Amino acid sequence: TCLKAHKEVKYLLYLEEDCAPEELVQEGFPVETVEWMVKAVARNEYKRRQAAPGLKVNAKPGKMEQRMPLTAQYY
Repeated sequence: TCLKAHKEVKYLLYLEEDCAPEELVQEGFPVETVEWMVKAVARNEYKRRQAAPGLKVNAKPGKMEQRMPLTAQYY
């Protein structure tokens, strides 16, 4: 199931599109796949925190971005 889930991950970029996991399930994605993807992102968050902050490139120019903590709290 991991390979199948991996193929669907490109459609499940909920962080970039500001989608809640519940919205993805309503769109028809399997609950197991959505839960797997959310857990995988949370598990690998430490990698982002180890890296130095860099440029943010996204598809939402000019829009106030969601603030995400770089350490244990929001700034």
